[in-house]
Amino acid sequence: MIAVMLERRFRTFVLVALLIAAGCGAPTVLPTSPPTPTSTLHLTPTPTRTPPPTPTPEPVDTGWQTLRPGIEVRSLDVAAGEGVERVTLARVDPATTRFRVLYAPGTAYPVSAWAQQSGSLLALNAGYFTEEHIVTGLTISNGEVHGTPYGDYAGMVAVTDTGAVEVRWLRTRPY
Repeated sequence: MIAVMLERRFRTFVLVALLIAAGCGAPTVLPTSPPTPTSTLHLTPTPTRTPPPTPTPEPVDTGWQTLRPGIEVRSLDVAAGEGVERVTLARVDPATTRFRVLYAPGTAYPVSAWAQQSGSLLALNAGYFTEEHIVTGLTISNGEVHGTPYGDYAGMVAVTDTGAVEVRWLRTRPY
């Protein structure tokens, strides 16, 4: 599709260039029949290589983009040591968005599989796990408690029974 569009764009560019050139001076009358060749030219066909399309570089900062009202995402490059890392941020309005904690003990899914399975617009890995894929901190999913809190130096994202979302420091508000 891109190659066809580029080819069409090139043809359009040539046509536009001819029209612009024709419009720059006196009116030009194009012949109605092709000119008669004065000599015969014999060409041997040679294979041509089409260069691969040039990827469009991502902007350093995409700015905030709305996925739907209440959910915005932004990707930007951040200096990390000697290199640059791509970071994606999300801004979510808890009043317009449903939050859920999903967990399947002993099962390892990529974040993309969790998002697809749940039909979520956003999904993130929010825990630490053993090599057996068991959560090491406190995780509560569908009313089931897994793991234990790290202590009063840790934080917690909580989704209450009423659907309210809280971020709390366990020193001041333990579970």
